[in-house]
Amino acid sequence: MSYSGVALAAASSATLPFAGLYAPAGNGVTLREIKVFTTAANAARILIQRATTAGTWSAVTEVEHNEDSPAVTGVMVHTASSTPPTMGSPFDVGAVGAAIGSGFHYTYYGEGHGLYIPPGTGNGIVVIEVADTANTYDVMFLWDE
Repeated sequence: MSYSGVALAAASSATLPFAGLYAPAGNGVTLREIKVFTTAANAARILIQRATTAGTWSAVTEVEHNEDSPAVTGVMVHTASSTPPTMGSPFDVGAVGAAIGSGFHYTYYGEGHGLYIPPGTGNGIVVIEVADTANTYDVMFLWDE
């Protein structure tokens, strides 16, 4: 089943991610798409990294793509504050141009593909701005459970 979440997320530092998707304790989730588009006019470099702790975030309301689906269990968050999650090495990178509306749309599809997040409330994938750190972004995550 497919689920998604969207957020208007603020990048505030090179150590605090601005969006993330976490698995629940009972099951893993497979991330299929990440969209990131700036609402400001500053160029930026964005990293996509695994997280192994939750950190402190603002919540997002997730939605089912099929109203007959089981309730969503993945947790999307935005705008990390005060406590950053523990992050591993980046496995993807994106650039945002110095124009409102610039950004990227990554997709992870195919048999056996996708960015799997194993069960555990501290397991996630986060998006962090490491150059500029002054933008606000429209962010979307799409995942399967």
